[in-house]
Amino acid sequence: MVYGQDTFCAIEVKNTAKIHPRMLRGLLAFQQDYPEAQTCLVYRGKERVRTKNILCLPCEEFLMNLVPQDPIQK
Repeated sequence: MVYGQDTFCAIEVKNTAKIHPRMLRGLLAFQQDYPEAQTCLVYRGKERVRTKNILCLPCEEFLMNLVPQDPIQK
């Protein structure tokens, strides 16, 4: 889970190239408890898809789009 002042997101990572409906159970349950949160499944596949309001991203795409936070100024 990633959260902050402007962010609330649950991220689940699966070591699979195909998405099966049973893999989404945890994120679907999370959505019911926290409907304001974004949900994301990261997997080894090649296709970006959205299913049941869960964004499913290939691992490579997810990692390439990470932006490190600026260091804290002391």
